[in-house]
Amino acid sequence: GNAVAATAGWLGNLVVSLTFLSLIDALGESGTFALYGAIGIASVIFIRARVPETKGRTLEEIQAAITR
Repeated sequence: GNAVAATAGWLGNLVVSLTFLSLIDALGESGTFALYGAIGIASVIFIRARVPETKGRTLEEIQAAITR
């Protein structure tokens, strides 16, 4: 799990680094940060809706929730 999280972090940083200057030219500073903020909010909404809560559950219960 830690390796997946670290890889996702690195890939996210890569995407921001590759797109930042182009977006500044196209959208301006406030537009660029608004876009990144909107992506962050959309990510939180997606995770809350699609990732099951695992606190206090057994592995069998988690597996059953995933396969539904």
